[in-house]
Amino acid sequence: MEIIETPSAEFWEDVVSQGPCATFYHTPLWSKALAETYPELAVSAKGFIFEDGTRAMMPLLCSRHGFFKKKLRYKSLGFGSYGGPAYAGTWDAAKNEALYRYFKSKKASLHVDGNPLWRYDLPDCFSKSDVSTYAIRLDKPEDALWKQFSSGHQRGIKAAKKKGVTVRKASSLRDYEAYCSIYKDTLERWGKKTVIEFPDSLTLKLLEPHHDSVILWLAEIDARPIAGIIIFYCNTMAHYWRGASIKKDMEYHASTFLQWVVMQDALHKGYALYDFAPSGSLEGVDEFKRRFGAEKIFFKKGHLKG
Repeated sequence: MEIIETPSAEFWEDVVSQGPCATFYHTPLWSKALAETYPELAVSAKGFIFEDGTRAMMPLLCSRHGFFKKKLRYKSLGFGSYGGPAYAGTWDAAKNEALYRYFKSKKASLHVDGNPLWRYDLPDCFSKSDVSTYAIRLDKPEDALWKQFSSGHQRGIKAAKKKGVTVRKASSLRDYEAYCSIYKDTLERWGKKTVIEFPDSLTLKLLEPHHDSVILWLAEIDARPIAGIIIFYCNTMAHYWRGASIKKDMEYHASTFLQWVVMQDALHKGYALYDFAPSGSLEGVDEFKRRFGAEKIFFKKGHLKG
């Protein structure tokens, strides 16, 4: 196995684009945005080439800790994202073991957040725990998706249409700033239950380049934004990263309507999975996702002590 300590952007992007288990979180864009937002972190991704030609990427963020900050702490990837390897080629238990053996040999602390698409367990040298997400498999027509929604969600979507809620893709800095304002309203409503509070600077780093892989969808009433969701698109997955809505406008059911419109768009564009993302301790958010008929998918996260 060949180790590439500093893989090129081309190598990284190529592996992710071909990786059957790669998500948006595996892309250079996500790691770079985090490192630029949090100055204590640095991008430290590693590349691997196996004897059969299989290539792999391990996206990593690195920080220093301990006495004189000599010890390295790696994250793959933290901040509620998905991590672990992505590969182009074939994968098996032996390759999985070899990749993690490299990190064990470095004697560095390694946190791996896991990935619902990944089917190989972390080695036994990791302390492990279960994580879960809700997701909908887009392997059925629209009417079949609709039938699996709760009656409450169906009524909410119909009410949103009747009240004149419209949905569009955001396209300007003004749109992004409107979403950031709505997000602040949502954080105030969630209070201490908020899992991770992302700064506006990270949101703008992801949205301002206008990548097709990061889209903000806005719900409006009379051209006034009242809710928004940011979706990450990568390979087969459309991933709901973050949503926000204005409390005083809940009567419009904009969040429910947004999810349905974006889900339909993902279905028509050939995405296989609509992933709602883990909800942490926000039980109401968890229930909101479950009522779309989403299935709960379990996966592992773990820590290798350095």
